[in-house]
Amino acid sequence: MLEATYYDWKTPIRSIVLKENMNLALIFPDDVRREMTFTLYFFRIARVYPIERVYVLPELRPGDLLSFNKLGEGGFGLGDDIFFMVEDRPFRILHFGIGVYPENVKVWKQHPAGYTVTGWSRRAPSKEGDPIDYFDGHMSPFHEPTRASETVMWVRGSLYLAFRNDEPIAVTPKLRILGAGYDTWIIADKAVADKMVRGAIPCRFITVGGLGEFQYNVPDEWKPHGFTYSLRDVQALARGG
Repeated sequence: MLEATYYDWKTPIRSIVLKENMNLALIFPDDVRREMTFTLYFFRIARVYPIERVYVLPELRPGDLLSFNKLGEGGFGLGDDIFFMVEDRPFRILHFGIGVYPENVKVWKQHPAGYTVTGWSRRAPSKEGDPIDYFDGHMSPFHEPTRASETVMWVRGSLYLAFRNDEPIAVTPKLRILGAGYDTWIIADKAVADKMVRGAIPCRFITVGGLGEFQYNVPDEWKPHGFTYSLRDVQALARGG
């Protein structure tokens, strides 16, 4: 069943890119230590357009770390962020995977930038060199990025990446960003959202930023339409229904 592939990190990102008229919900944790509540935003996809881009990083010697910074149009940290989206398109969402070359280059992701990405007990932001929160070219190959690197971006969202060369020789790493952009409209009816959470209406759910508490920014146009759900609701979604 197709839904099962959503929860397999080896699934190619191309097979879980959504189609027009499908539903998407983004899950943002609000409080995971006390009441364990989450804000969800629901969208209907009106248009889909492909995203494919190869990004070349500076040469890294064995063991070199490249600190967090934006992927800029003019190079690493230079120019406009390649994921930048203009404020007058608040309902545009990018959905993509990141393929890595060569295989033994590790990638760390802060999403949103500056906050813990996984783990309820981890208080410090994930950083380059962290032994847990990374993916590499084995998990998400350059030619076939997988769900291990699945990422969403939106207006006012932020993403920092860091890298370490674990190859025995100096390499020039490359990233393949593959996926789709969605033009959407927001679903503002709580009764419809509840049906999606219960599984009565099909919807793809994506957790943003893991399960740590963090501060996230969304467009003002989203804010009146975020709906709060409990841990039990989100646990059911994580099991696939």
